[in-house]
Amino acid sequence: MSRERVSPNDLRPSPIAGTWYPGTPEALAAMIDGFLANVPAQEVPGRLLGLVAPHAGYIYSGQTAAYAYRLLQGQPRSRVVVLSPCHDLYPGRFLVSARHYVTPLGVVPIDEAAVEQLAAYIPITRLERDREHSLEIQLPFLQRVLGDFTLVPVMLQNQSWPDCQELAEALDRVLGAERPLLVASSDLCHAHNYEQVRSTDAATLTALERGEAQGFWKAAGALHGACGFGAVATVLLTAHRWGAEAVQILHRTNSGDVTGERDGYVVGYAAAAIRGPAPAA
Repeated sequence: MSRERVSPNDLRPSPIAGTWYPGTPEALAAMIDGFLANVPAQEVPGRLLGLVAPHAGYIYSGQTAAYAYRLLQGQPRSRVVVLSPCHDLYPGRFLVSARHYVTPLGVVPIDEAAVEQLAAYIPITRLERDREHSLEIQLPFLQRVLGDFTLVPVMLQNQSWPDCQELAEALDRVLGAERPLLVASSDLCHAHNYEQVRSTDAATLTALERGEAQGFWKAAGALHGACGFGAVATVLLTAHRWGAEAVQILHRTNSGDVTGERDGYVVGYAAAAIRGPAPAA
């Protein structure tokens, strides 16, 4: 969708373009294309139902995210659901931007009809000027690999297990017939210890690979192993309703590996795919 087709009053200017990722279309496209080109071909049999991708600045986690989004190349999707945590304290349990997202690559329109339908089942709070990075950081990758699509964006403030269940049920009620792509935005362990991050990430990803939503939610919460553990658990719950069969870990790393600086603060990253049976011919 072009910027000219939307009123400026309906747009959410990016608070992170030029810092978390490049601020010009040319530089942003080149960075994403470079990340994607570095990803070897991986086979994910069956139907791709969901992705897990990190949400740090692109210089840290962009290459890992590319392992998830590389799977979408050549797979057109008209609608994408992106779930994320919310790092700022806004009132409400389920938060949705009141304005269309803008990145240097253009406008990502919010699927207002789907949001209205979700609001019949869950209490949605619309935010006029949020600064949340974890949801927006996924959008340039989606724009680059998909082109035009509509977005169903939900930020989980509490990430409680009842909230995960409630949101998954609402998504299934509203979108279950279509089964659009689900994306969970989450980094992994944050700690001032490189080895602790590696060991915690290993345990968190073992729980993710099992594919059982409540088991992952409990493990990641107890380990402090994923800041978006509720978003991931909700995607697992929803994907299970849609026939998910397996979770495939595509890539894992951490900021210490990326920068070579293993002293000080380290954050873990991973990309994963959730797959179900292939659609009937």
